[in-house]
Amino acid sequence: LPPPTTTAEKKPTPAPTPTPTAAAKTTDMFDGPPTGDPARDELIERFMGQLDPQAKQVMSDLLRDYRETPVGQLPKTRALVAGKADAAVKLVDWTDPLCPHCAMLHETMKEIDKSVPPGLFSVEARHFPLDGFCNAGVQRKSPDGVRCIGAKAQICMEGDPKAFEASGALFAARAQTVDAVYEAFAPFRDRKALEKCVNSKETEAKLQDDIKAALALNLEGTPL
Repeated sequence: LPPPTTTAEKKPTPAPTPTPTAAAKTTDMFDGPPTGDPARDELIERFMGQLDPQAKQVMSDLLRDYRETPVGQLPKTRALVAGKADAAVKLVDWTDPLCPHCAMLHETMKEIDKSVPPGLFSVEARHFPLDGFCNAGVQRKSPDGVRCIGAKAQICMEGDPKAFEASGALFAARAQTVDAVYEAFAPFRDRKALEKCVNSKETEAKLQDDIKAALALNLEGTPL
């Protein structure tokens, strides 16, 4: 038999040390699905590599939620308030006229529009006023239905080239009265004509379609 091996003679083989380049590649690589455009994939990977660890974790969580969320059935397009029908990216959002996060989203979309190629995305505005005055999915009711009237006024602007701008004016106004809603829309639409549209059965039907679609998508707050 061979002589016994002493402890001193047992020298474990050291594990290979990764090169700095390989380590950086593993850390920074974006492991999401490819877009089909190698140049775009490279830009995404470079962007992800520049994020700090906390931002990377947030992005990872968002991608996980996106993959695991069941695909919802969007309603048939009614009217775009920004962009064109052939845009590569279509945004459909549900908002409440007095929702501060909705106002932030509106301003963010304006900034995005300035920094991406023209015609890249379109926006279809839908409405989910957080008021039981018109929304059966909300218990709290206001005495005058300001949120409901604000939502209907936005619906009445559909098809107008300034519809997106008018919504921005309403968000900025933070209207607390019905008069304040109409004042926000004064630069865009005559009050009498707007009131007639707001009070019409057709506009009410469109609002209820928006609410029904939002509830089917399990909306838990605005914006969606």
